[in-house]
Amino acid sequence: MSDALTSLWPLITGLLTNPRVAAACAAMVVSILFGRWKETLLVGVLAYCFIPIFINNPIYPMPKDWASGAGATMAVMGVHGIQARIDQLDFKYLVGVLMDRIKGKK
Repeated sequence: MSDALTSLWPLITGLLTNPRVAAACAAMVVSILFGRWKETLLVGVLAYCFIPIFINNPIYPMPKDWASGAGATMAVMGVHGIQARIDQLDFKYLVGVLMDRIKGKK
């Protein structure tokens, strides 16, 4: 068992040195830990696509070592935060308030 883990370690560390893969993996792990199985792939793809924007920023480039933390933060703050807000929103109340405003009632 120890030999198998020893042989897998260079493969895993080799993959995670790529900042895009590190960000996607971290985002997917955080998504799974939150219990959002449906959004896991979406979060991983978004982190994979958007992490170069932060790394190649000409004004303040992010160090490549921070990619996994940025991917995890994107998962927490982005997709899951938005999904939680949508779940809490009461559309019937919102439509009623908008209709009252249109009619001129307060």
